[in-house]
Amino acid sequence: MSTCVSVGMEEYLNSLVEYPIYFWVILGLFVFALGIQVYFYLRYYNGIARLKKRMDRNDVRLSTAKPPVSIIICARNESENLARFLPKVLGQLYPKFEVIVVNDGSTDESSDLLKNLMEKHDNLYQTFLPMGAKYTSRKKMCLTVGIKAAHYDHMLFLDADCEPASKQWLAHVVRNYASGTGVVLGYTGHKGNEGILDKMIAFDTMFQSMRFMGFAMADKAYRGVSGNLSYSKKLFYEKKGFSSHLILEDGDDDLLIRDLTKAGNTRVCADADAVTWSHRELSMKSFMYQRERQMDTFDEYKFGTKFRIGMELSTRYLYYVLSLVLAVILLAWGEYISLGIFAFLAVMRYVMQLVIFRKTSNALEERKFALSIPLFDIVLPLFSLQARTIARIGRKKLTVWQEA
Repeated sequence: MSTCVSVGMEEYLNSLVEYPIYFWVILGLFVFALGIQVYFYLRYYNGIARLKKRMDRNDVRLSTAKPPVSIIICARNESENLARFLPKVLGQLYPKFEVIVVNDGSTDESSDLLKNLMEKHDNLYQTFLPMGAKYTSRKKMCLTVGIKAAHYDHMLFLDADCEPASKQWLAHVVRNYASGTGVVLGYTGHKGNEGILDKMIAFDTMFQSMRFMGFAMADKAYRGVSGNLSYSKKLFYEKKGFSSHLILEDGDDDLLIRDLTKAGNTRVCADADAVTWSHRELSMKSFMYQRERQMDTFDEYKFGTKFRIGMELSTRYLYYVLSLVLAVILLAWGEYISLGIFAFLAVMRYVMQLVIFRKTSNALEERKFALSIPLFDIVLPLFSLQARTIARIGRKKLTVWQEA
């Protein structure tokens, strides 16, 4: 039996020499693309899972200090969300903090609601941005007003439609302010129903967080999310806040992070108690508009960030295209052994994705993804490409940032 196997293997190896040169070129490109994909998953996208493992081993340096904190929320016509989620923010188990709501010209019951809550909570404050005021970015102006009103150096930012996952959210974010830390990036997940659109948005949210948090853990931070972001007031003013991109409508949670971060001053907070959940209902139209706005600032990223993101996306599609080409060629030639080896490599990439996504979901207490991973892995970048094309061509700029 062993003799037959060795003879068969020898015949198979000899047959490889007869493969045409174009096959080896395609195979070489496939191996290159697969190698880059494996590198990105193990080096960056596995960052949250690695951090969770280190935290379970008590191998993460955390601060025991509990400095006073200013929580800043920008809101326009968000009375329903403020009624649902603001009590959970005010109910955080933390010694000393204030909550500042910047009322962006609301015409609903927000002001009355906040007045009622302020009578019960002496650490809740309301400030205003008049609706008639015209700015390139109302969001940046709202944040600037909130930051100016903040009494404390440590600031934590939250969207009005976001719900803290626990009463320890504030404490778990702030404990990341170890020596030298100026920025803490938190995770905001998407809470929706079980429809395909909501599942796709949840997948996209988690994957993008795996990317920017993984990059940040490698000292290559390039963005955060406005629903769970913290930085110091001192650092904000040292870097002159939004001044470098004030003429742009967007950039408050990516271009700002580009300016604020440097090697060693940025931490990632990705444990389940420090998560916030966004309850914003998104249609396909609003999801695409949100993606277009993200693409508006992409050209302003540092070259290294754009190169890494572009390399991962290009090799991802190269991998899928060449997978199809190789499968067709080997089937046509009847080379079933080679096809089996190739299929094994493809399955191993999927298993790697599945394991990393599962570990990340467990760390964040997110929904699980399995069979949908390949589908979303292919489809979502196409939305980004479409959004980037629209952003380059130009579109009507809206100033009501909450509608995104």
